[in-house]
Amino acid sequence: MGALLALMRRADVDFEVGKTHVTVRGGNKPNSAYKLTSARTHEYPGFPTDLQAPYAVFMTQCTGEGTLLETIFDGRFQYIDALVRMGAKITVMNPHKVLVRGPRALSRKELEGPDLRAGLAYIIAATVASGTSTINNAYVIDRGYEHIEKRLQKLGLNITREEI
Repeated sequence: MGALLALMRRADVDFEVGKTHVTVRGGNKPNSAYKLTSARTHEYPGFPTDLQAPYAVFMTQCTGEGTLLETIFDGRFQYIDALVRMGAKITVMNPHKVLVRGPRALSRKELEGPDLRAGLAYIIAATVASGTSTINNAYVIDRGYEHIEKRLQKLGLNITREEI
């Protein structure tokens, strides 16, 4: 958590760290008030590669431009095209680096969750997008985030799971 919290601090996110929790104070502060901060994945204690896709969504809502560099795995930017279709301004520089410009309003889409990390990023993108989005293949998200919709409902999100 230390690397993520350091990025959040540099982006001017208001939070408080307790012994067993982190409280983020969003209030009425517009997303564009956050500064876009570049990130580079790295082994522990660095920024975790598993948070790279959700962090990319956060970057789309911040002011400025920054890069996201994936140093651990190949093929981790497969979700970028879906975010661009939602309205994100992201340029793939090479297989390991993207340039993000923000803030960008995202709009609803129907997306296929390709894997656990991208699926979570799609859910986060849907929460800031206008309209109602649908994320298919929820079972891939369930592998790492059991009952994610119930947890997000507790935070006040209007999210439902539809069984097919």
